[in-house]
Amino acid sequence: MACCRLSSGKLIRFYQLIPLYDEELQVKMQYESIDALLEKFDDDFSYVVDIHRKHYLK
Repeated sequence: MACCRLSSGKLIRFYQLIPLYDEELQVKMQYESIDALLEKFDDDFSYVVDIHRKHYLK
């Protein structure tokens, strides 16, 4: 999560969602951390949602 504090003092928080395949979610749940899953993604992974993105665990 990223944050940005405005000059008015108001804090804005930025969240990001990554759609996961079932197997990817299982890895995330098994290690209780998204870091274990993100290590399996390669250099061409994009945080822009792509409904046709490759499955990184197959």
